[in-house]
Amino acid sequence: MYYLDSSILIPFTLARTVNTKKTKVIDELFSLISKRVIKCYTSFYCLLEVYIFSLQNAKNFEEGCEVGKEALIKILSSGVLLLTMVKREDRINYEHKFRKLKDKSDIPHAILAFINNCKIVTYDKHFNAIKDVIQIITPEEILKEIRK
Repeated sequence: MYYLDSSILIPFTLARTVNTKKTKVIDELFSLISKRVIKCYTSFYCLLEVYIFSLQNAKNFEEGCEVGKEALIKILSSGVLLLTMVKREDRINYEHKFRKLKDKSDIPHAILAFINNCKIVTYDKHFNAIKDVIQIITPEEILKEIRK
């Protein structure tokens, strides 16, 4: 199972022309998700990051709200499953495993992926700091695994 980080969700929804090579791979990944070939999760944390990205890159607040809402609908309609927020007990029990992450806001993502036995799917290199605890993988690597 896989946990999709916002570095995957943003190009899927809002930044499609920034790197068309990545977008093509991400589209292929989401095609497999919608066909139920692979099971992927994301979280409210990632959805919030997508929405914030929309607000920060829009001409005005109203446009950001509208585009952000459309992005969330696209994600939630894609077949990706949505995980809850990290429970207090889980944060207490697992936070120490992910102390190597410099950006502490990434710890809830790592905990959710870990307790749900998921590999983290991301383009963000800073997650490599925890690759000794949880597997970090790119969409290209998933497609390579499936094609074997």
